[in-house]
Amino acid sequence: MWNRLCNHIRVDFETLSATLSLLTRLPSNVNFGGNWKERFRKSPRFFTTVGYLPGLLYAFMRWMACNAGNKWELVVTALGLSVGFYFFDLFHFDGLLDMFDGFLNQSSKDRRLEIMSKGNVGPFAVFYGTLFILVFFELFRNVKPSVMFFSSVFGRFTVL
Repeated sequence: MWNRLCNHIRVDFETLSATLSLLTRLPSNVNFGGNWKERFRKSPRFFTTVGYLPGLLYAFMRWMACNAGNKWELVVTALGLSVGFYFFDLFHFDGLLDMFDGFLNQSSKDRRLEIMSKGNVGPFAVFYGTLFILVFFELFRNVKPSVMFFSSVFGRFTVL
């Protein structure tokens, strides 16, 4: 009984680690062995759990920005967004930019797929990526820390 419980906890920890390595840039040093496909298949149940990490970071940085005073608010906000994007959102932001380049381009279906698969940044990606960052920056400055926390957690539901 005890071994079965310990094995179940170990498998859940490996699945959580697989989810962390899938959704974030946080280092994950767990050896999945030959059963790594099963771990990734079960990983969606931990998506909201992983959402607590960026939620805590964004809420803490928003709280810091609120208490830093007018002089440092923009610096703390920019730092919080930079760290948050680096560890949690940069990979997904890159995919969003590729989607803008591909879907907004007025060319054939094959050409759109080629544009999305390349690593080049096009004009649509630059424009809408800049617009996205500016809107996110302004929202970050104008919401309460609790909103930053819960929006990050609930945002992980959208992929399910």
